[in-house]
Amino acid sequence: MTAAGGSKQKEYNLLRGISHQGTIAAVQKILRKGEDMANAEFGEGITNYSNTHAKFPGVTPFVDHLARKHGTDSDRIYILDGGMQANTMVFNALGTQRPILVDELLYDRCLDTLILLGATVIGVPMNEKGTDTKALEELIKKYDPSCFWRNIRYNNPTGMKINMDNVYETAEICNAHGVVHHLDDAYESCGIGIDNADDEGPLDLSHPSMKKAVLVRMTTKEFSPSEKISWIACGPEAEISKRIINFATSSRLNSHYRLQAAFYMLMMNGDYKKHLTWVNNEFYQPRGASLNKGLDEFFNGFIYNKMLDASFFTTLWLKDASLDQGKNIVSTAADMGVKVTSGIPAIAPVDAENQPETVDANGYVVGISPTSRHSIPVLEKMKGYPVRLAPNACPGLTDPYKALKILRNAYDKVMGK
Repeated sequence: MTAAGGSKQKEYNLLRGISHQGTIAAVQKILRKGEDMANAEFGEGITNYSNTHAKFPGVTPFVDHLARKHGTDSDRIYILDGGMQANTMVFNALGTQRPILVDELLYDRCLDTLILLGATVIGVPMNEKGTDTKALEELIKKYDPSCFWRNIRYNNPTGMKINMDNVYETAEICNAHGVVHHLDDAYESCGIGIDNADDEGPLDLSHPSMKKAVLVRMTTKEFSPSEKISWIACGPEAEISKRIINFATSSRLNSHYRLQAAFYMLMMNGDYKKHLTWVNNEFYQPRGASLNKGLDEFFNGFIYNKMLDASFFTTLWLKDASLDQGKNIVSTAADMGVKVTSGIPAIAPVDAENQPETVDANGYVVGISPTSRHSIPVLEKMKGYPVRLAPNACPGLTDPYKALKILRNAYDKVMGK
């Protein structure tokens, strides 16, 4: 790290020794100090659609629209193109001297960011509603954490539902103790955690408890029919820095290997090892085996990657499906009760001009969103449409095999098989 880099790191680690009640105010203070530096380093690309997309049309009106829609100031909304970047920005602003709480069953690649930054990760027990709020409050008092990080979409491989009221309750507890309440993958357009959420609708950003929340990776279809936008909306007392750390060690890796790295790094993190081992043994290994069985039986002759123990998702290419047919298959499967995601959005951001359409040895599209017009040459090359599969994306609690059978029925229906 350069001398300048060391200075910047020090700038963002001023939270050492701050009490609970001072955390939010301290974050606000430290970010104001770094704001000029951040703007000088990254320019307006940060408050637009990242450096790659700084020239993307319509960004400023879109930010203003989001601000009006969600009752906040436009300068509290930052448009980014990656959840890893967004999470790194949050964690780096908080510093890693104090522990970070996460839901006990959390199993997510973004924890790689926490570990690489040197954070101590402590699991909060869960129950049938989500987070055990009594345990959360006790752990806050015991460990003096800087942040409670919830990944609402993927933190729940058991298949149990996350009650919306539980999200608001944990936010209120964090607010009362001055702990930053960080919600990752809080998808706006399809509600909280489309695979796991109760049928209570999307997250209500107007709820009083959300005024101080940090929301990462909200998505909306209002920007363009083909592009998903990752963004952070912060209340005035929980403003997070515009500075994005270039997390190259993660962002440049193929998703599969990045996920493996995240898993093994987490396994070395002492206190959290027992939780991850249990989650992997109890849920991911048997579900991965079920998913692999379904791939072999229902998609024999298709291109796909098998689920490994440390994999968070895998990719299946729907043979001979065009862009429109692929979207239709995904939609038809959803109507049948199985939710799959188009393509591999966790890989590099779309940059069609500087990053030509390529497919790696494992069949991943590099840098191309399959819902984008730029993906058509890649779909033609691969002779199919990519869908992302996860062990917890299934209609029942434990059986991805059944989900793949339904997906095959959707494929046959659309393709006229």
